Amino acid sequence: MKKLNLVFVFLCSMLLSSCDLIEFEDFEKISYQQIEMECMDLISIGGKLQTIIFSQSDYDNLIYQRFTKPIHFYLSRDLPSIIEHIRNMYPNLTEQEILNKAIEIFYSDPWRAGTKDCEHPKIDFNRYTLLGQSAHSEGCKRPDYKIEFRKSNFKNEYIFKITITRYGSCEMAILKNIWILVPKIPKGSIVRFETIETVAEYPL
Repeated sequence: MKKLNLVFVFLCSMLLSSCDLIEFEDFEKISYQQIEMECMDLISIGGKLQTIIFSQSDYDNLIYQRFTKPIHFYLSRDLPSIIEHIRNMYPNLTEQEILNKAIEIFYSDPWRAGTKDCEHPKIDFNRYTLLGQSAHSEGCKRPDYKIEFRKSNFKNEYIFKITITRYGSCEMAILKNIWILVPKIPKGSIVRFETIETVAEYPL
């Protein structure tokens, strides 16, 4: 029995020592600036997002992967059928006029509106790091979001935490990405992404 107890204590100590226990109070609040990536998020708002952008090249790649590449995909998929429809509806138009009208229709769709001549925010990566995290939810109206960014007092570790307050049990999908600019984070730092959702009553 004594031997079993010693084994149990040893196993427990091993498990506890392997756990990375975080005391949120050990992380001091750091100021941040929330920015909007309206064009990028209109095209590719779905899916889980947890990203750290340290440099302009990282940023360019992010824009390509989440904006330029999807736009090209949808253009190649949707434009031919729009062109054919216009050609049948307006047989007197020239091919260039048909193409111009098709592109106009393509970019007038509600979820693509405003993305034709999109400009993404300019960021000074000598001073800032860009963090992005998805905060998708459901509910009967748009949720409330509380954003916190903290740095450990003891090591090079950060927490980007979003608390989502959902209203009611409606299953209306509400897609949201949250982007923040924070003081330059050294490469090699640990950044933990956390999302917590609470549910508040919503009178029907």
